[in-house]
Amino acid sequence: METYTVKNAQNSLNELLSDAHKGKTAVITAENGWAVKLVPTPIRAKKPRKAGSARGQVWMSDDFDDPWKTSPTIWNEFGILHITAEHAETVAKLPFPESGHRDPFDRMIIAQALCHDLTIVTRDAAFSDYSIQRIC
Repeated sequence: METYTVKNAQNSLNELLSDAHKGKTAVITAENGWAVKLVPTPIRAKKPRKAGSARGQVWMSDDFDDPWKTSPTIWNEFGILHITAEHAETVAKLPFPESGHRDPFDRMIIAQALCHDLTIVTRDAAFSDYSIQRIC
């Protein structure tokens, strides 16, 4: 196992990676005392998926989607919320937080929550950048 300074490691990166590929380990040290160990890590190839490999392991009852057939917009008190001009205007007024969150779909969901006083159920931390009600 060889030891390199950060500067030497930067200059010898291709060599270090080649050595790691061959199974060698290297330690890279910095002036402030911390160190990083570069070790070879094999990556296992994933087996290709085979269509139908779970056949017979998953089933649904024949009446699974009956509520949607009879009343698709009221099932379990959920409804379809169409995008409106008000929502688009609200998106346009949303600030871009320092976190850099710019996902347009997330921002539309946030705008709809603001317009209709809705609570969003998500674990996405980016939603905490906005003044909406959120359940994690």
